Order: sequence, then structure tokens, then C-alpha cells
Amino acid sequence: MSNDNDPDQPSRIDPGLTVGGEPFDDVADRAGRELRRPAPGDGLDRVHRSHRRRRTTTAVAGGTAAIMLVGGGFWLGTRGDETTISDTPPVLVTDSTVGSTVAPTTSVSGQAPTTSEPTSTEPESTEPPTATTDPVVESTEPPAVAEPQVSDEVLPDSLAFAADGVERELVGRDLIVRSSPEQVIPLDVPETDLYLYGVGPNGIAYLRLDGPGLTRVVAVPTSGPNTGAVYEIIAPYPPEGPWLGFMTPSGIDTFDIVSNKTASYVDTNGEPLSPSADPTFTWSLEYRAVDASQATVRAVAVELATGAEFEVPDSEPAREGQFTRSVRPLPDGRVPVQVLTADGARVIWALTPSTGVWTRHPAD
Repeated sequence: MSNDNDPDQPSRIDPGLTVGGEPFDDVADRAGRELRRPAPGDGLDRVHRSHRRRRTTTAVAGGTAAIMLVGGGFWLGTRGDETTISDTPPVLVTDSTVGSTVAPTTSVSGQAPTTSEPTSTEPESTEPPTATTDPVVESTEPPAVAEPQVSDEVLPDSLAFAADGVERELVGRDLIVRSSPEQVIPLDVPETDLYLYGVGPNGIAYLRLDGPGLTRVVAVPTSGPNTGAVYEIIAPYPPEGPWLGFMTPSGIDTFDIVSNKTASYVDTNGEPLSPSADPTFTWSLEYRAVDASQATVRAVAVELATGAEFEVPDSEPAREGQFTRSVRPLPDGRVPVQVLTADGARVIWALTPSTGVWTRHPAD
């Protein structure tokens, strides 16, 4: 069997082969001579020193890399800050709510480190804030009613005042205008019983004249060229039973137990007004049933412009049934109404609208 490594055998390596620019045979001869040299006396110590140098180099390299990482991170977080770094070691805080580690805040200027509060994961409420204002409780008590007053003053008839605020009064057969100076207008009529309904537009007085078995209604101007003229607006007729008459915003309304007669207001020439209206009637007196039987009614004064209502103090003001009557206030603003009490007496009550106070006056 032949030995392929026998040095005495001719070489089978290509003589032109080179290693690092040197012929391969020269490099091989030099390597062989080195192997055949005896081992040095401190060879084992060299091996140990070489091993320690490698460990030291590895440790230093690792430490240097760690220092570079820490230093770089600190430079990124504090560049431009001239404060000093605390020697206090960092502390890791674990947030058990969200399951993550929260990095501590680096302390500066020797202060103790602080930790960040964990961020709540609860959604913000969209409910409006609860009102803290105490609820307003409306009073169930009825409004206070002013106590009625009593006066000895005899009130003038508000219907006797014209729009000029001057009162007209009938005395016998004379119509007196209470101006300054007073004016006396004698009436040339055959009737002996005269009754003044009141004064309408243009200062014209309206009177009922009662003669033997007959009654009629006339209009008399109290100013202008036709002062004292008598214009008949309802012709004479025999009344059946009691005769009643009222002034309304549109004219004169008269009736007895079987018939009803009306007449419009007229001008100073005796011609009917068109439209016939008296704007001074701003209130009404309403008789309303107290119960379903309608046997008893109560009286209520109503302001037409506002609808404000004021009940007349008498507990049983009328027995005639339900109806409405127009009311003209006095020039001073008081509202006089005439009602019948439970014993059948006629009473005049005057309301002061600004205070709601009723005052009882004697009937003339």
C-alpha cells in the first residue's frame, strides 16, 4: 500500500501554484520547519494570558456599547437642558390596570423622581350635568282678595258724563250742563215725568218721557247751534208692565215684559250715526249663574280690553237671571255698577281697577 503523504515521494502539486504571491512549495517548506521547532518554555502561560485578554476585550466592548446606548438615549431626552442628572437609580412602575410598564420620570436638579398617573380607559360620559337648582313649586293658595270698603259718598251717574268729562244733570224740566259756567237748557215737552238715560256721542242727552199711558224716548243736543232741540227716536207707545231702558255701545235699548225697542245714537241734527258706536263703554257687568239651577247669579265686572274680572262683593247680587250690561267708568277711572242684594235693595259698588278694591256707596 502506498503512502500518499510520504515526503520522499515526488510532489503531485502543480509547480506553478502560488499562495499570497509566493510559490506554494516555499510556503509549505517554511511551515514544516516551524512545526519541527521545540515548544517554548512559557507556552502554557501564553495560552492563559491570551484567553484572559479575549475575555477582557469582550467585556470592555460590551460595556462600551451599553454606555453608548445609555448616553445616547439621555442626550436625546435632555439635549439643550443645562440641568444635572440625579444619582437616584431609576425605578420601574408597573401599571396593573393596563398591564404595561410605565417608565419613571427622570429627576432633575436633585429632586426625587415622580411617576405618571395611569391613563383611565373609561369612556367620557355624554350625559348632561345634573341640575342643582331647586325646583320651583307653584303656590296653590288662591290670590288674596282685597277687603271691600264702605263710603258715604253718593256717586254721580257715570252715564251722565259726556266724552268731554262734563256731567249733564236733569232737574225737573231743565237739563243742566255742569260746565264753568253752568248751562241750563229748558226742555219744551208736555210730559211731566222725565228720566235721563245718559249722554252719548257728541254730548247728546237721551231721555225717557212718561205721559198719561204713553212712553217715548228723545235725544237733546247740549252744545252747538241745535242746543235744546228735541228729536224723537222711539215713538210713544203704551208699555206693558215695568219699563226698562239702557245705554249700550251702539244705542238705546228699551224693553218691557212683552216687547223690546232699540234706537241708534244720532248727531246734532237728529240723524242716526253710522256707524253708531260709543267708545266710552270699556267695561261690562255680567250676571252669571252660580250653579246649574241658575236660580241665583253673581255679578262680575269685566274689563273689555284685557278680560280682567272682578267679582262684586255681594253674595247674592241679582235674581233676574243671566245677562250682560255695558258699563262706562267715571272720569276718575272708577267703575260703578248697580246690583240688587238678596233683600232686593239697590246698591252701587265702585271698583278701583288699579288696586282691585270695591267701595259700597248709597244709592240716591
